Amino acid sequence: MRPLLLSTLLFAAAACAAPSAEEPAPTPGGGGGGSGGAPASCVDLSGAGDCRYDGPGGGCVEDQVCSVAPGRSCGELACCTLPLACTMPAGGFRPGGFSCSEDDDCAGDLCVTVGGVGLCARACSIAGGAGCPGGFACSVVSLDGARSVHACVGVDEGGAFEPEKSLCHHDRDCADGRYCQVQLGTRFYDGIAFGLCVPGARAQPGLSTACEAAGPLSIGEAPPGVSEPSLGYRATLWSEACGESGLCHNACIDLDPEACNCRQPQDQAFCRGARCLPPCGVDTDCPSPFICGLVKRDEVSRLDPLLPVRVCTFPAFDSTNWGCFDETDCCRDGVQRHGGHCCNTNAGTGCLTPPPDRTHCRVEPGEGRYLARCALPSGLQPPGGPCTAHADCESALCAPSGVCTSPCDPGAGDRCGEILEGTQCCPLPVGDACIPACRSDCADGPGCTP
Repeated sequence: MRPLLLSTLLFAAAACAAPSAEEPAPTPGGGGGGSGGAPASCVDLSGAGDCRYDGPGGGCVEDQVCSVAPGRSCGELACCTLPLACTMPAGGFRPGGFSCSEDDDCAGDLCVTVGGVGLCARACSIAGGAGCPGGFACSVVSLDGARSVHACVGVDEGGAFEPEKSLCHHDRDCADGRYCQVQLGTRFYDGIAFGLCVPGARAQPGLSTACEAAGPLSIGEAPPGVSEPSLGYRATLWSEACGESGLCHNACIDLDPEACNCRQPQDQAFCRGARCLPPCGVDTDCPSPFICGLVKRDEVSRLDPLLPVRVCTFPAFDSTNWGCFDETDCCRDGVQRHGGHCCNTNAGTGCLTPPPDRTHCRVEPGEGRYLARCALPSGLQPPGGPCTAHADCESALCAPSGVCTSPCDPGAGDRCGEILEGTQCCPLPVGDACIPACRSDCADGPGCTP
């Protein structure tokens, strides 16, 4: 591992001088080559490189990043702004604009320090004003007393530097006191949305906030410029109803509106399972029973190929094996709760497989969390049947009272009375997972903290 490059923002009036701790922060912009009052000997070589900025249209092919060539120096010049070079991503996986502690963290192989904060250098063009996402400004960043680069640095609304405003995929990318907020959510479908670390704390860590009333959740109505009305993993949409996260998953999968967990008839097309969920990097960033999926639209130009927003979503499924919160999400007497057939459909052509009469919401616990899917009966006890172990039940849940039960949904009202009379939704420990389940012994039986 190489140490972090000692780097400080150049003060425009002394671009080639080694900066001191007392030196004031510069104004975004400026550069070498005599601009901004810098000595004429500090030549701006950035325009002599083979790219102008990092991201689509910057001059590099899709698999490359725009950075500086390894070992690049100013040559015989006393000082310079280094030229930009197209390189293959280095060993690091963090795109430009993400926080870092050493060069090896970064895809562009260059970690700079701005105001005491390490940032993967994101190449940009001061002259053209290109390469920086919203909330960033293209600035001159010093690598040492002689070398500098053009890089994107976070700024506040007044234009002052705010390097803690780094890019992110999820909350874990952000410094203490900040969380990852999706920006340009209205461009979510275009691949232009991105995550930005902003001050504050996420107010919705679990399944507490439903977003059924959000306009974009209509199955029959796609956002502007989008042809498909329901879009697999892309069924997680931007919604102003979701406050900090901005992301609302409507519990629909693929081109299959009848496989949605919908409370109302399909012509009303709002899904009861719709929840405000955070951006994510791995499954454990998502509350159970969701996983982390990738929103991907290959046909559109992204802000940056390395900046896709990953979202929490129900697992993918085949046929009737869709995600569920509880038993009422699954098939009963050949229909779902919303009255539609219990089958997989394709663009309104009807069932691709014969509609089953019954499926059960079966939990899959593991590694401190759980998934839940509707599954065909396998000869085990249905909810309400006797049991001595979880393996006795179709749901894989045996309540302490010795009755097979159903998982339940703590985020959208307790439906346990509809599933098993006399029960309510409360946590049940299953291995190292804590699963909400319909129980008649919530006050006295074993519990856990979700």
